[in-house]
Order: sequence, then structure tokens, then C-alpha cells
Amino acid sequence: MNQKKYNRIKNFIHSVDPLWEKYISWSPYHYCMNNPVSVVDVNGLAPGDLFKSRQLAVKDFAIIYNPESIKNDKEAATRLYSFKKDGETYYSYTEPIWGDATSVNIPSKKSIPSKTKQEGIAHTHAAYNPSYDRGDGYTATEGGNAGASVLDWKNTKMEPYVYTITHNGSIWELIPKKRTEELIDTTAPSDPKDPSVPQMIELNITIPDKKE
Repeated sequence: MNQKKYNRIKNFIHSVDPLWEKYISWSPYHYCMNNPVSVVDVNGLAPGDLFKSRQLAVKDFAIIYNPESIKNDKEAATRLYSFKKDGETYYSYTEPIWGDATSVNIPSKKSIPSKTKQEGIAHTHAAYNPSYDRGDGYTATEGGNAGASVLDWKNTKMEPYVYTITHNGSIWELIPKKRTEELIDTTAPSDPKDPSVPQMIELNITIPDKKE
């Protein structure tokens, strides 16, 4: 059996996560990245395959992969998608592609499962770099890399949504067609070397656990 074993008397999990090698920045005995309120692990494997909103799928991606992105100083990128199940719309994301400290290739649109809808892309920013003006200065293009300015709307106009997870724990949502960007969350895992982390923590903006 893959499920982790929970000791309800002593209140801890005493078996190793079967997918611990995928989440090396976390203890092999953790449950849902120590965030059981926002993340659910129904079958004892990867946390949260289905999400109620696109933003919650992005938040899950940030919780799982931003710590590793910061630790290894490598950017990670994923493609978001949605599908219908039992009359409801659910969201998820593909396995990430890893790049280097300043860029990452974006997964092809063909990487999402069949009979699902494209919902955009998301990527992390690696470790804190003092040469960055702020935490939200990068986007990406399919087949290219995430090194362009968010203001370069031409490179992202074909994507419905673009999300950037930064080293200060903030998550930014860009809508290229509307030429808008919005800070939607400030509680993602962050790099303690980034001096703007306390400011993000104080803002305490969180993605609501409901449909968009």
C-alpha cells in the first residue's frame, strides 16, 4: 500500500512518503507540505491533483516547487489545464520543467492531457538575486524561456493566464489580453535572503478556497 500511516494517539505520521524523492526539500515524513488546510492528499501520493480554481492549482505548484527552486537556484515552469468531471470544472498542472537561475523553457501545449483545456503557464523565480528590481519581473513564451519583462505583452499574448511565483513568496497573475497584472498571494514559500519577505508576510494576501 502507498498510503502513509498516521498514529492518531501520538499525533504523527510514522511511515515515509512514497514520493519523498520528488519533494527533497521537505521531510519524508511530512503530510501535505505541513498545510492540510489548503492541500489534501487523498491517496497518499502527490498532494492535490484536482483543484477548485486555477489559482489554487498555482498555489499548490508554488507550495511544492518553490522551496526546491530556491534551494537549487533553478527556475521551474508548468502548464495549467482544466477539465470537466461530474458536472464540475477542475484545474491541475503538468510536471514542471527545470531551467537555470535566470530562465526556464516552457512546457509545450501538447504536454497537457487529452480532452483538457489550456489555462496558461506558471513558473518560479529561483533563489533571491539582488539584481532583480522586484519579485515579479519575468514571464515566458512557449519554446522560449522565462527571461522577458512582464511588460513585454507581445511574448505572452497567446497565453490566457501567466503566473509568476517569486522568491519573496508572492504570486502574480498576468492576463496578457487585458494587459493587467495582480498580486494574488503573498504566503508562498520564500527565500529568507530576500529583504522584501517581511513586507509580503505583513500583507498576508491569500488565494480563497473557492471557485473563481
